Amino acid sequence: MNRNGTDRSASDRLDLLWLVTTGAYVAVMGAVPFLRLVPRFPVLVPIWIVFALLYRWQRLPRWSPMLLSFAFLGLCYWGLRFVVSTWTGAFNGMNVAVFEERLFGVLPPVWLQQKLGCAGDTRWFDYMFAGLHASFFMIPILTPFLAFRKAGDVAMRRAVTAFALLTTVGYATYVLWPLTPPWMQAIEGGVPHLDRCMFRALTDFMPAFLVGNFSMSPRAAMPSLHAAVPMLMTLVLMRELGFRRSAWTLFVLLGISFEILYGGEHYATDVVVGYIYALAAFLAVYVPRRFQTRG
Repeated sequence: MNRNGTDRSASDRLDLLWLVTTGAYVAVMGAVPFLRLVPRFPVLVPIWIVFALLYRWQRLPRWSPMLLSFAFLGLCYWGLRFVVSTWTGAFNGMNVAVFEERLFGVLPPVWLQQKLGCAGDTRWFDYMFAGLHASFFMIPILTPFLAFRKAGDVAMRRAVTAFALLTTVGYATYVLWPLTPPWMQAIEGGVPHLDRCMFRALTDFMPAFLVGNFSMSPRAAMPSLHAAVPMLMTLVLMRELGFRRSAWTLFVLLGISFEILYGGEHYATDVVVGYIYALAAFLAVYVPRRFQTRG
């Protein structure tokens, strides 16, 4: 045990898992362009080395891993631009649309927009959903912070590692199996018209260039990290804080899951796969005893 009363061995194992997870992602993303014969400089490699050294530097503040991991995963998202452009095959999209039309009889985003009358006019609830959509980006910081306040270092590192695992596997899926979102598939044909109402509302109170920078690749619909990240937040905080203190996360989860369907940003299948990814990341970190504190 260290001087703060936390299990040093559990903390070290979680650090190692974070380093292995992010390092494996960087290695795969660096190799993909070369395997596709469209070589790109592996820009994430030197970035990972810097963050790995910082992450393991014991003199940094106890809460630093949550900020370092958030910054690194953000740079990984930026780095997608160097890899997704190497794809030369056909994009997925219509295959998922056909599957959902057969399953539900109509695409869920199309049905929701028809029921709510989304036809070019921005309504008050579009702004509400846009704000909820934007709040997604704070979840990977907020969740480890709340876990840290309640249960200490190891709880924070568990949350950080779970988000790193979820995010890197999600990014890798975007690269290896790119999927066109419903709103773009509607433009390209084969899907009924979809109004990007929530996105339009978002640009009303945020600069368009800033909103655009949050979409490094429009062919990144599955898994829906907008569904997976709040799902993981709910699982983590219910584990670390208990149900009563984290019940509010269910409203965030349901709200974001609804608005990404309503706004035509994702298929229902993307949301379900996102939930599965989140559950897998949670189980990978929270089930093994070696990642738990010793009571």
